[in-house]
Amino acid sequence: MKENIIKKINLEKLKSIFRERRTATKSELASISGLSVVTVNSLVKTLLADNEILEDKTIHPDLGRPATSYRFNETVRLALIIYMYEEKKQDIVCYSVCNLYGETIKAVKEINKISAACFEKNIQKLLTQYPNIKVIIFSIPGEEYNGKFLICDYSGLDTNFPAALRKKFGLDIYFENDINSALYGYCSRLSISNCVGIYMPSKYPPGSAIFFKGEIIKGKNNLAGEIKYLPCGINWDEFSYSKEEMEKFLLNTIKIYMCVYNPEQIVIYANINNTELQNKLNKLLKSNNEKLMLPGIIIKNNLKDDVSSGLIINALKKII
Repeated sequence: MKENIIKKINLEKLKSIFRERRTATKSELASISGLSVVTVNSLVKTLLADNEILEDKTIHPDLGRPATSYRFNETVRLALIIYMYEEKKQDIVCYSVCNLYGETIKAVKEINKISAACFEKNIQKLLTQYPNIKVIIFSIPGEEYNGKFLICDYSGLDTNFPAALRKKFGLDIYFENDINSALYGYCSRLSISNCVGIYMPSKYPPGSAIFFKGEIIKGKNNLAGEIKYLPCGINWDEFSYSKEEMEKFLLNTIKIYMCVYNPEQIVIYANINNTELQNKLNKLLKSNNEKLMLPGIIIKNNLKDDVSSGLIINALKKII
């Protein structure tokens, strides 16, 4: 038992070296890992048998014997990430197949095709093309809990869609909230520890996310951040999504998060003017303490890049 644990630790050590260096010889692995050459020889055989590494090329040094170089097999396990976003009032669906370096090796984009049938067809097609896909991660404007959607902005997806999809494909399939994914990607990339994200699309109710010390705070039922339920007297079915109404809601929400959470930054994904919002916010801050709590306000016109980044980081944690 102890020997198996030690072997597993040493295998992970070598895989980590390969992920960082991409290629290495046995002597390089021994030098970097601190393991003996005999141990490295045994571990390399295991990694080759498991297809975790591949023989790369033979290196002929000026002195000494030729040595075989091995390379990390970045396609031994793949992830399929699927995310949706709104652009110019159209619903966009992106499918990306990613390798163990987080690189996209296949990307497909569709417009206004959000239904269970479309997802099933495209997933099956990509699984046929890339049988090493081991995990699928969705980003959706909604929340999944225990195999059911508690909230989903897309009427074409049934409440039981998550459970049905897992049953159909028999894979690990995860559903992440879109603003949660975006904020996770943004904060992870910039090493921010205390941040709030607010997503204000132009035809769907808003959502928000809270990032603290490396994690998204999801709450008891994954519903933390569902700001459309704030007691602001808004009927979202009748909301105009005009510039004025969106700004008014955002200003109130920013002040709530300032008081309750006191974040370093608030990232707002919306098609609004940064300068105008900042000026109006500054006028609302009357006391010195309110001004002291004022976080950095970052406005981004879309969240697709941050969503993609967040999903890839999440996927790599599950397949590496």
